[in-house]
Amino acid sequence: MWQITRQTICQDLSLASGYCDGDEPTPTLEPPLADGADFNEAVAEWEALQNAYFERLYCNPLNPCGDFDLPGEQPADADDARAEVTTLMESMYGAGALLDRLDHINDSTGIAEALEQFEGGSFDGEVSSAVAIVDDVVFTTPDGATFRYSIRTDMYGCDRRVGAAVRVNDVWKITRGTVCSDFSLGGVSCDLSD
Repeated sequence: MWQITRQTICQDLSLASGYCDGDEPTPTLEPPLADGADFNEAVAEWEALQNAYFERLYCNPLNPCGDFDLPGEQPADADDARAEVTTLMESMYGAGALLDRLDHINDSTGIAEALEQFEGGSFDGEVSSAVAIVDDVVFTTPDGATFRYSIRTDMYGCDRRVGAAVRVNDVWKITRGTVCSDFSLGGVSCDLSD
């Protein structure tokens, strides 16, 4: 019977900055550079290549990435509005949070019904453990924002998502499209006709 060696497993763990009990953490090594090569330039080239790779790997119709909308006219209270949009999105998910926050979605049609589709399914635990982390907010109008965020669950992570928020009667709300796009990652639709 074939077996995988401990060394192989520990080596794989080191790729994620982990290490096996009793082993020392793998030191970070700087690659040798050709004479006259600038280390910072080499790192910048590597990061650009890595970003291009992740863009192709993670950006697709279910996980839209890409450039933000260009900034437009800013709200008078841009810093407060940015904090409000960030806090709102970061509080949308988790155990029972979304059902309690339906009034914080600009159109909650089909959201509760879509959430029921997760119950007892393969992603049920992921829904209750989900958290959103907002990375950046750009205002396209005084009452409209686009934001880049990540979703993390106990088992999965989805980076570089793009969502939107709108201000309705002086209250910021996450768009239905943002929430429904997140649901689509688990194969659930907000469309009541599906």
